[in-house]
Amino acid sequence: MGLWSSDAAAISCRVPEIEGRALTEEPEVSESSNSDSGSRGDSAAKLYLVLSGIWLAVGAVIGFLAAAQLIYPDLLGGLSFLAYGRAQSMFLDAILYGWLSMALTAAAIYVVPRLCGTSLVAEAALKGNALLWFLGTLAGICAIGAGFGGGQQFLEFPIYIAAVLVISSLVTAAAVVGTILKRAEPQIYPSLWYFGLAVIALPIMIVAANLPIYAGVGQSTQANFYAQNVAGLWLLAAGIGAVYYFIPKIAGAPLYSRRIAMVGFWSLVIFWVFTGQIRGIFGPGQESLQSIAIAFSIVSAIPVWTVLSNLSRSLKGRWGTVGRSVPVRFFVAGGGLLFLYSLMMPLGALRSSQQIVGLTDFLLGNTELLLIGGLSCWAAGSVYEVIPRVTGRQWVSTSLANWHLGLTVVGVVTLAAGAWVGGAVTGFIWQAGATNAKPVVTGSAWQGVAEPLRWFSTMRVVGIAIVAVAALVFLTNLVRTVMGGELGARERLVPFDDAGEGEKRESAPAVLVASAVIFGLGLWLAVSLPVANESFTTPTKLGNERQVAAPNLDTPEAKGRLIYAREGCWNCHTQVVRPVEADAYLGAVSVPGDYAFDDPQMMGTRRIGPDLTHFAGRDGTKDADALIAHLKDPHETADWSVMPSYSHLSDEEMQNLVSYLSTLK
Repeated sequence: MGLWSSDAAAISCRVPEIEGRALTEEPEVSESSNSDSGSRGDSAAKLYLVLSGIWLAVGAVIGFLAAAQLIYPDLLGGLSFLAYGRAQSMFLDAILYGWLSMALTAAAIYVVPRLCGTSLVAEAALKGNALLWFLGTLAGICAIGAGFGGGQQFLEFPIYIAAVLVISSLVTAAAVVGTILKRAEPQIYPSLWYFGLAVIALPIMIVAANLPIYAGVGQSTQANFYAQNVAGLWLLAAGIGAVYYFIPKIAGAPLYSRRIAMVGFWSLVIFWVFTGQIRGIFGPGQESLQSIAIAFSIVSAIPVWTVLSNLSRSLKGRWGTVGRSVPVRFFVAGGGLLFLYSLMMPLGALRSSQQIVGLTDFLLGNTELLLIGGLSCWAAGSVYEVIPRVTGRQWVSTSLANWHLGLTVVGVVTLAAGAWVGGAVTGFIWQAGATNAKPVVTGSAWQGVAEPLRWFSTMRVVGIAIVAVAALVFLTNLVRTVMGGELGARERLVPFDDAGEGEKRESAPAVLVASAVIFGLGLWLAVSLPVANESFTTPTKLGNERQVAAPNLDTPEAKGRLIYAREGCWNCHTQVVRPVEADAYLGAVSVPGDYAFDDPQMMGTRRIGPDLTHFAGRDGTKDADALIAHLKDPHETADWSVMPSYSHLSDEEMQNLVSYLSTLK
């Protein structure tokens, strides 16, 4: 059997088993040296965990500063590095790439060797890889703040930094998959399916999303596929792998059903991969892909529901564990938040709902509930369980851990609720204005949207402030524990010497290959179909007029378009007119050819400022000097505006930005 040795003892435990067999046994204790720190195989996991905690705190604080600027636009005195458009991207990328990716990678490289009964492949390389990922993410966040970001959510990092993340994720994939393939344990526990899928999918998705093969709507299809699936097939898959291991192990119970776990795994692979285009409902993309995305988003709740059902049955008769174990409380809270997400995501995807909440804060609320709520609770639970085992130190304060959990749940629910209710109110205001022939979607009439929205922005600031306090509490507890926590048992994995003798060896490649084929089909739909759709690349009259801003040209308009992207203007303004009543007064409905030369495309998914699709064709937009004055000091010309000042731009940059806006006819 597999052996874990601690500072004080060598402990023998069985690997997790399924359906009626005990997950853990009483340990057999023998003497072991306290000083054998150099031979332990969890040093990479420890490094990933400590670095991940830094990112949670950094990301939450940046998120607070971003949200606060929607109430107090001059909060930071015009500091361009943290201007709203940049800070909003920095916030979400710090949470996704910094906190969640590093914490769940740590869970994978901690769990996989224990389930395989063998040492981790390339342990030494993974220590360097933790630093590579950390520094790559840091460089990407700083690049966004310095004005080198792109124009699409989760794809803002410059291409050379994305390449670093690809290399790092390939190292992780090689280590995890290599360990699974050389396992001593013949049976494959469900966690290994999920971890294998996650680490294989991530580098493929990053490469596919950054391929410079499309502009306009084709590029939007790429970006939507990535944004949806980096959360589902990377973070959610890894999170499920973690909870399937930790909850039964802590509870001392078998996993209730391997079949339920398999249903969840295949539903994640089959359903989630096709949901990307729910981010573009009523947009100029292919309507068939939108319909597929809506249908699959409805059944994409199955992966979450199967996990919750399986684990709740595993805990039957052992619910007292929730009260005794901090990690289990985080896992249960995360499960509850993910259940809520599984209801809200398909609700927001329906066309009937999209007519109201489309392009409002509603989608952002779902994203935050998933990343900062459910997945963050699962990641934090993994940290609380693993840190004592890889450091040999007990947590300094259970009270701080409980505060972390309570504040996180209250904060994220407040944050998401502000987005949901604010989004619905915004959508109804747009629609009422169109119905009553008193549009509020352009120019000074936007005040009718901005003022009510301020109340919900305040609610969101309170929510993210609570989350930031929770993150700082967590980081404080983590640092104090690693630096000076009370000494306790520290595990060291010793490979199995007698596992599975005479048992039939289950095929790991078969599961991974089959899931890769289905994932590849979804990737083909996102990347290949735009090539077959001639309307995506055939420019309309409007598209031809915008060609002057194409990225391969050295024109003021092209330079201005890059400024628009780097400043994160797409975080507030859309460039798409939908065939819905709310957009009735925005001009001609957008079609694919309008965006034939747009690279990066910046249609956007969130409209908290007026839509700019036909901006230059509206009254009052022809005076360049007046527009520059507004960009330099928006509150001088519209005291209700929450738009940040762009006074940090040089005169030439300001002229270029205005030149680009003049192409939006």
